[in-house]
Amino acid sequence: MDLSTFPRHRVPEATGSNKRRKSFWRKLLLLMWKNLLLRRRHWLLTAFEILLPTLLFTLLVTIRVLPDSSFIPHFVDHNSTFDVTSERELREIFCNEYGVMVGGKCSSPWIEKLPAQRKIFYGPHNNFTAGVANYLADSLGITRKVLSPVSSNEDMDVMVDKSYFEADNALPTFYVGLYFNDLQDDQPPEKLDYFLRLSGYWFTELIYPFLQIPGPRNFKTQMYPYPPYVQDNGMSQFYGSSLPLFVVLSLVLLSPSLIKSVVYEKETGVRELIRLMGLSGWLVWFGWFLHSFVIILLVSSIMTFFLKVELMPATDASGYLPAILAYSDPFFVWVLFVLYGICSISFCFVISTFFSKPTMATTIGILIWLCSYFIPSTLMYDYNNLSQTAKLLSCLLPNMAITWAFKVMAMFEGRTLGIQWHNVWETGNPRDELTPAAILLMMVLDTFLFLFLVSSFAQRRQRAAPETRTKDVATDSLLHLQRSYWCGTQPESVTSSTSDSDDPTSHYFEEEPEGLRPGIVVILDEPSSGLDPESRRWVWDVVQGERGRRTILVTTHHMEEADVLGDRVAIMASGKVVCAGSTFFLKNKFGDGYTLNLVVSQSCDARKLMETCRKEMPSIKLLRGQGGEYTAILPQDTAKFAPLLESLSRQKQELQLRHIGLSLTSMEKVFLRVGEVAAGEPPVMSRPQSAIGFQNGNSYESLNGSTSIAKDVVFYNSQRHLFSSQNLVDGRLAGTRLLAQRIKGFLIKRIIYFKRKWLLLVTQMFNSINYPVLPPPTQALLPVLVTVACLLMDANLASSAMRQPPLELNLTMFPYSQSFVLSDPSHDELADAYKSFFWEPYKVNSTDNMDATLLEEGEKDIFRYRENNICSAEFLDGESGKTAMRMRYQSIPFHAPGISTSIISNALLRFATNSTNHSITTTNYPLPPNKALTLPVRQKKSNHRFSIVTGGRHLGG
Repeated sequence: MDLSTFPRHRVPEATGSNKRRKSFWRKLLLLMWKNLLLRRRHWLLTAFEILLPTLLFTLLVTIRVLPDSSFIPHFVDHNSTFDVTSERELREIFCNEYGVMVGGKCSSPWIEKLPAQRKIFYGPHNNFTAGVANYLADSLGITRKVLSPVSSNEDMDVMVDKSYFEADNALPTFYVGLYFNDLQDDQPPEKLDYFLRLSGYWFTELIYPFLQIPGPRNFKTQMYPYPPYVQDNGMSQFYGSSLPLFVVLSLVLLSPSLIKSVVYEKETGVRELIRLMGLSGWLVWFGWFLHSFVIILLVSSIMTFFLKVELMPATDASGYLPAILAYSDPFFVWVLFVLYGICSISFCFVISTFFSKPTMATTIGILIWLCSYFIPSTLMYDYNNLSQTAKLLSCLLPNMAITWAFKVMAMFEGRTLGIQWHNVWETGNPRDELTPAAILLMMVLDTFLFLFLVSSFAQRRQRAAPETRTKDVATDSLLHLQRSYWCGTQPESVTSSTSDSDDPTSHYFEEEPEGLRPGIVVILDEPSSGLDPESRRWVWDVVQGERGRRTILVTTHHMEEADVLGDRVAIMASGKVVCAGSTFFLKNKFGDGYTLNLVVSQSCDARKLMETCRKEMPSIKLLRGQGGEYTAILPQDTAKFAPLLESLSRQKQELQLRHIGLSLTSMEKVFLRVGEVAAGEPPVMSRPQSAIGFQNGNSYESLNGSTSIAKDVVFYNSQRHLFSSQNLVDGRLAGTRLLAQRIKGFLIKRIIYFKRKWLLLVTQMFNSINYPVLPPPTQALLPVLVTVACLLMDANLASSAMRQPPLELNLTMFPYSQSFVLSDPSHDELADAYKSFFWEPYKVNSTDNMDATLLEEGEKDIFRYRENNICSAEFLDGESGKTAMRMRYQSIPFHAPGISTSIISNALLRFATNSTNHSITTTNYPLPPNKALTLPVRQKKSNHRFSIVTGGRHLGG
């Protein structure tokens, strides 16, 4: 048998693959177990993450089922038709805005007392324009004294602003402007082109409402009939603007819980510990992703349920309320929420990479989360005029992506279509270019982009210079903007690393011993912390037993432990390594050398004691004298120690000495001296030859002379200092001076603190804007300045937004249209003149029953009927041989009444002149707004005037 034919080499490979697969799942389960423990420990935060969206969306549903709620939709189960409004009725309604109807005519005799309230502007001034203005004033019943000629449209704007300033804003104003173009002389031109200028908001920058509601809009004239529909009282518009805010607030707790947990692991070193256990970096991030993804799935399901649930209203037990999103596919809504949640998790990951302190990261994270919604939505409030590029770029922020998603969804809901999977590539409005599919793709792109940034930042941080990892939050936040982060630190040459003689601190580092070979380093982080002395000694023995075979790096706050275990000791102060070397080297550099400790009785004569010491050792230096204990620094000449100690022992009774001790500097003292060096003070051995002492807890220096020492160094205790030294007591601060000193110290402390934590100061100032209930000291000057700036910016934006452009009233603003004409046989020529103003793709057909034909069009394609069946006309036999002309128009487009009026006017002109050379071109160019009034007031009045002035001329029977 040939054993070589057996595939024995494949078995180990399969086994290795299975092991790797099992290892991966074990590691993932370990991370999930860890995150589950965190969820259990922080169960209250987890509960709020689930309860917050539940409560918010419960509120949305609850307001629909309350008794007499205006948000309850109802089904209009019949065809809606509208009565004819005669020209007389329109004139009466119109007259009520500036006068009263008397005997069928409009009169305003009191207008002369308030000339600034009523104005008719016209231009350029000549006999023809003056005659038109006079006729208009007479027709409206307004005195000709209000006529004001102008030379240009710009001049008219100036005069209107001046009239607003002179008028009483508490009373209504009525301004009309007429400006004629291309006038050659005082005669009427064949092609009349004029600007009709009225006050109010006319939406000349739009053709349709971006957020539409089901059913017709409410005008005073005869609109197109409308088939059965669900009247939601504008709820689709409300939800289109409010749902994004509810969703953003629903996930607002995701930011603190996720960001703080990730940064906390980074700060405490848990992440590095996990990686040392064999878990790769991407697996750690994936574990945190699953940590939040479970909550996202649950919250998405809750929000989808409340948006799609049908409820029974409290006042009608016979039927059910339709869902908030009545037409959109529920699975699409759920996928939208899930993608938004995934994108938000990735967004929080990116934020977490910029911080190393959990508290700061949480504060800034919440601020960024909220600002990423409120600031862009405020600056980009004019969705209608935003370009496709601007909308897609703003979708890089998850909160803006969900905002645009609900705006588009509101468009689909208003068209009674909803977003379905088969129309995700369609736009919710013919004027819009943003599709639901584009928003979903941008969310997917955001997720991959954020994860790529997280991966890049993590890898760069690992390769970053070690000194950049110990910086504070402010510097760490800007790490990604530093050149060394992206380009790496340049390796120093041997010359630069050794030629440090110019560095004043270079002599604090002992030269490295030669002949060392690289090997495995064992790192022990405070191995004896929290141990009893016996256990600590056992740990020391173990470490000392291994010191000959391997390099051991020990971190400790025990200076005795460093002295016992350390062959070389490095001391850090203020986040930097200040010195390094053997313990003997450090004691020589930073220690006091040998110190003489003398404990004396209360009757000791300090002068005599110091004179005795100087007889044997003139260079002795007094370090301190306090509480009956003196400490002096001895010179390095150890040969003189014996005579000094012998002399003090011999005169022990005479000098009132109770104890004599001699000691060498400990590592504890070295550590304290290093702190002084880090603060800018020289080590003790490097100080000038002066005696150093302490009196009443305050350091002092005195000259070496015995007189000075005897004078300055006296025995005292705390009681004598408090009660017997009246001079010292009198020198203390008290009263107002003490209070001022305390306030000064407090302010200096706060200045130093905020200088170090400047980012926290900025955050607190911005928090006072978002949370005005904070104490007044927190609400500093910055919130006031920000508020004023926002108000000024809002005023400028609102003022510029209310300036409306001119719009020529004709069918070319629509891509196509379908119109109908109904005429009696005696008016066929007039009907033909009307038809002559339609051409491809603007179609017009004759009909025998206008309402039935229009309803048939609506039932066939409600969307096309709403937006592309613009206007129609009826020419019928009236009373006494008169012609009854009726203008019919669709209520959805903003300018359908004006366009219908313009077409009928041109048809009458063409029929009367029997010529195609004559025409009337009307351009709706609104007057500048009155800045003293608010936009909603003007908009409400404008909608009322819209149907009366522009479309009310040929509506009578």
